[in-house]
Amino acid sequence: LFDLGETLVTEQGDLFYLLPETLEMVDALHALGIPIGIITNVLPSWDEDYLRTLLAEPELLDEFDLVLLSSDAEAPKPDPAIYTLAHDLLPGAPEIERTAYVTEEIGDIADALSNPTEGARAVGMIGVLVSDVDLPLADYRVDSLASIPSAPWLTCSR
Repeated sequence: LFDLGETLVTEQGDLFYLLPETLEMVDALHALGIPIGIITNVLPSWDEDYLRTLLAEPELLDEFDLVLLSSDAEAPKPDPAIYTLAHDLLPGAPEIERTAYVTEEIGDIADALSNPTEGARAVGMIGVLVSDVDLPLADYRVDSLASIPSAPWLTCSR
């Protein structure tokens, strides 16, 4: 499972654009037969159609087996309930303890009050941080999206 903003896409002006390694990583995970999904926080009035209007490449969402918006889950990240729901809705998901949640390092991450994998880890998921800095906020860290399909912890999800 993946966070969307600043993990798979980045904001530029009024739209969100794919990060350079996103499609390559998605294709590689599909080739491995790994089910993938997105969990993203949005405003309560947003639905998937509106989210698509904000994406420069809205077809990205079609590449995922699940797209779960906090407005549909009625629980924003980091509430553990959204991670449990995403796991339950993800077709072909492995056991929750073998499911990874991948998110990015955000600007205020050094502040101990903000832990991007907290909710996922609270339900037993593997927390993965995309970052070039070692921080004690996840079970694993990767430098880039491109390294995910060959990451040693990925074998846990098969």
